[in-house]
Amino acid sequence: MTRSKQAGTGRMRRHTLRGAAVFITLASLGAAAHGGGERCAEAVRSRPGQITVAASVLLGPPMICHEILIGKARSLPWDGGRGGSSSSYNIEKLPSEAAALLAAEPSAIVRMETLRRAAVYLSHDESDRAHALAWEFIGRRAGAVLSGEASGKIDPQAWFDVAYFIGCLNQVGLGKIVTLGEADGIPGYRFMLKAIEEAEKSQLNAGMLAQMHFGAAVMSHPAMRHKNYQYAIGTVNDVYDRHVLAALKSSKDDQLLETNLSAHLRNFGSSIDDVRKVAAAGK
Repeated sequence: MTRSKQAGTGRMRRHTLRGAAVFITLASLGAAAHGGGERCAEAVRSRPGQITVAASVLLGPPMICHEILIGKARSLPWDGGRGGSSSSYNIEKLPSEAAALLAAEPSAIVRMETLRRAAVYLSHDESDRAHALAWEFIGRRAGAVLSGEASGKIDPQAWFDVAYFIGCLNQVGLGKIVTLGEADGIPGYRFMLKAIEEAEKSQLNAGMLAQMHFGAAVMSHPAMRHKNYQYAIGTVNDVYDRHVLAALKSSKDDQLLETNLSAHLRNFGSSIDDVRKVAAAGK
């Protein structure tokens, strides 16, 4: 056993939550490098946010390179072209069309995929036009946030959309143009916490709140925040753990959430059953 593996094993033994742990290492990420079947390496190109798993494997950021499964729900066009996107899509329409889709969609899971697609489309254009379109889109959803705040009818979902999109921009390599709402080293995460706080205050149904926690988990994945980080769910008090476990509470009652949470954990070398053991051990 190498010295680094021994150190990781030692940490796991010292901190394991009552003997149950979901062990994730950067070396285990290579199995998910296909990005849900998309050409993710092409979509995000060679950007600083990417994670080198091995000399021959490049894994893109969790928010961008792992497709959110939404079934037949409506989202931006996606036909398997560059990074999965549609080569014929006019990105000039993106701010208005994406904002309209989000405003009409109650599911945070479906909105996550729309936001991911929007960021991928913008990443294809390295001109100032992409920057302007990103800001226009943020302005549309931020407008919904301001309207809700002014009327006393706060919209947690609009807060969520702004937060998640800022995270997507950061992970696709456009984060330098938007540095808002950073917390715990995660761009947009302060806004995500606000979304969850307001969802709890407004007594948004438990399923929708759990979906928001899943979005927060994808956004805060340790692989994006720790270089050469050996990690096990349940061994450290990480923000990612808290969001995964909060999402898990309602996942059995939400097939879309269950499917995506399972896929997310599997992509990073774990399983939903493993995490349930951690949750049970922590009671």
